[in-house]
Amino acid sequence: MAQMTTYLVVFKESQSITILMSLNEVVTTLNALLCQEASLYMFAMFSSTYSQ
Repeated sequence: MAQMTTYLVVFKESQSITILMSLNEVVTTLNALLCQEASLYMFAMFSSTYSQ
């Protein structure tokens, strides 16, 4: 049980790192698009992914 908990924590940490790494790409893409709808959509997708 303790091993499973450790695995979940490690998974969460690596997931957060992946999200942070891709955030820079997302921001760059949004700046290139200059599209408000796209930025709102991306933000909604990021928020729902991060809260899970």
